[in-house]
Amino acid sequence: MIKSKEDYKRYIKVEEENYRYSYNKFTKELESILKFVKLYRKVEYYENCKKSFVYKPIKKYLNYKFDKKSIKYGFHLPINTIDEGLCIVHTGPIYINENCKIGKYFRIHPMTTIGKNIGRNNSSPKIGDGVWVGPGARVFGDITIGDNVVIGANSVVNKSFSSNITIAGAPARIINEKGYKDYLK
Repeated sequence: MIKSKEDYKRYIKVEEENYRYSYNKFTKELESILKFVKLYRKVEYYENCKKSFVYKPIKKYLNYKFDKKSIKYGFHLPINTIDEGLCIVHTGPIYINENCKIGKYFRIHPMTTIGKNIGRNNSSPKIGDGVWVGPGARVFGDITIGDNVVIGANSVVNKSFSSNITIAGAPARIINEKGYKDYLK
């Protein structure tokens, strides 16, 4: 995750480019979400890199602002769980457990939950690079999702899957051999 000012600047640049590349028409909603993502990264930067007590008031203010925006948009995104390239498609409820590890270029729709099994250990999903999670998907448990995977709308994913595939259903199963990058062509 973000460990320096250079990392922070790179994350912001990559995420802005990702949004601009993904959408021909940049709506007010997308602009608001991009501002939220930038705030998310700023909170992460200050938490990870600014340890001195001098920054405590700034961190407190940023966390207050972040919490307020998170509630407004319905996002629960713990810091240090998502690598660079985050793209949130729309506002609406998104829950990600703080024990998840999510790779680069993660694209997520609202009404999704990524978390642990209830009553079990704290093991949460590990998600690779270039994963696209459709609206309403549920991903949970001690599982691993490979790179370049598309998870279809309303899927329930409770077992591990390899890379370069599309999965969907409840429970999820492989529906074709197309990955995230294949859909962007």
